[in-house]
Amino acid sequence: MHSTCRLSVKRLRTVLRQMGLFGTTQIAPYEVVQEWKVENVQLRQYPAQTWVCTKVIASKMDDMSSPSFFKLFNYIRGDNVENRKIAMTKPVTIESKPNPDSALTRIFTMGFYLPGDAPPSPKAADVFIEHRPQMNVYCCLYPGFSNDHKLMEEARKLSQSLDNLRQPYNNESFYFAGYDAPFRLFNRRNEIWFPVA
Repeated sequence: MHSTCRLSVKRLRTVLRQMGLFGTTQIAPYEVVQEWKVENVQLRQYPAQTWVCTKVIASKMDDMSSPSFFKLFNYIRGDNVENRKIAMTKPVTIESKPNPDSALTRIFTMGFYLPGDAPPSPKAADVFIEHRPQMNVYCCLYPGFSNDHKLMEEARKLSQSLDNLRQPYNNESFYFAGYDAPFRLFNRRNEIWFPVA
């Protein structure tokens, strides 16, 4: 019993440490090209980057986020062809795109940023390495916890702000970016990204 408890505590501490609750975590690099502070909008440029991803078709982000997260977390904990452990990074992104086969579901792709070159290939068939080209996005930041309702509310706000600013954007697909472990209660950082059209 005591050994089981000790093992559970050890695993929890490992997850917390990996998710950056203890210490610092590397953030995917970007440059702020322009900012509209009143509207809470930034135009960012992300250089070409490598991410480890998993793709799911679901009706809601809430339904896919936890299982997808642990698939990717297992990859960085060594479930890859080199059995290599990789440090957790920020943010965790979820791209949401329309599903051409069903109006009732969307295609969600969750990703962890991978710094450095030549990441190990995943062992899991539903985890893959994605080489993202340079990407320009409009971004808004918001605090607190996210769920589908909050995400859509913030996406609508960003869309309205961009319309007011007369900035062209792709409103078919967008990204949610989360920077904090679910155990962090205060000073949480979340973002919505719309790709520049």
